[in-house]
Amino acid sequence: NDLTAARAFATERLHVCRELGGDGAISSALGALANVAVMLGDRGDAVRFYEQAAAHARAAGADGALASIMNNLGYVMLLNDDAAGGEARCREAARLFEELGVVTEAAGAWLNVAMALLAESRARDALPVLDRSLQTYAEVGHADCISYCLNAYAASAEQLGQRRHAAVLMGAARALGRQTGGTPPPLERELRDRTERSVEEA
Repeated sequence: NDLTAARAFATERLHVCRELGGDGAISSALGALANVAVMLGDRGDAVRFYEQAAAHARAAGADGALASIMNNLGYVMLLNDDAAGGEARCREAARLFEELGVVTEAAGAWLNVAMALLAESRARDALPVLDRSLQTYAEVGHADCISYCLNAYAASAEQLGQRRHAAVLMGAARALGRQTGGTPPPLERELRDRTERSVEEA
């Protein structure tokens, strides 16, 4: 958890990769630097590094790396309240992951797309996207991510005025979360807390 040292090493790695050349290596180094920026809370730098990393991944034809970068970029954009930008990047990531046959990563990207749609108050559009994500997580038995999906379904129900339904879904998500003991990522936690407040007020 020494983020100052991590940033220094990531920066040095980027310099070395640029000297040696090769889009794949440069993309990987930029992605690492972006990850450190996220952990430091420097979201503006993170977006810039991810965008540069994506350009190099495209040039290298590295679709797997590009999918991960676009999903990370989209997630940071969602944290920055850029729902449209986040949706577009995560959609691209989901489709790339599906083409590569990486189903659990695709499910995570689709969940991010659903959260972007919810941020735009597009609950009806979010529901079929959530279905794609939940089906995969149910098949692989990923309990934490199932709970994130249930919270997103609850947010959809709340937006559609179905607050009793939202409360039931939130209770199921909370029970599952207690079983796993997992801590939701920032965006999932914000969505859960915002929906809980709205339902409790109602």
